[in-house]
Amino acid sequence: VERAEWLLYEDMFKTCAGPRPQLRIHMLLIELHQKKRVPPNHTPEAFIHAAAKCGLIMFHKEPNVWDGKGSVSMEFSFISIEWAYEVYRVYTGCTLDREQAMREMKEVLRPRRQEFGFSARVSRHTSFPVSRVV
Repeated sequence: VERAEWLLYEDMFKTCAGPRPQLRIHMLLIELHQKKRVPPNHTPEAFIHAAAKCGLIMFHKEPNVWDGKGSVSMEFSFISIEWAYEVYRVYTGCTLDREQAMREMKEVLRPRRQEFGFSARVSRHTSFPVSRVV
């Protein structure tokens, strides 16, 4: 879907949102291309909020400094809260109630405006602080 992410993302996330999703996404690695003038629904913030409706949380982002096509690009990595809990449970032996643990993880990992950071001036590698999960 190179350079077609903005055409596809809303429909893709509609299929995995809600109480009875048609599709489950447990991990998504995507490059978002940003031009200077974009519609309001073609921003990283809009994409991240749409992903959150599917239970996806951002755990990594970094600028793509190799894109020489006149756009700013960012690499984003998302994981489902369900899958994050399962990985945490398996590797730590966690015995917390699944629903309680997922509610707590959702609160800790919910997107916050200052964490979106999509700018041409971003020049260093950035990661979501995984230590907040533990």
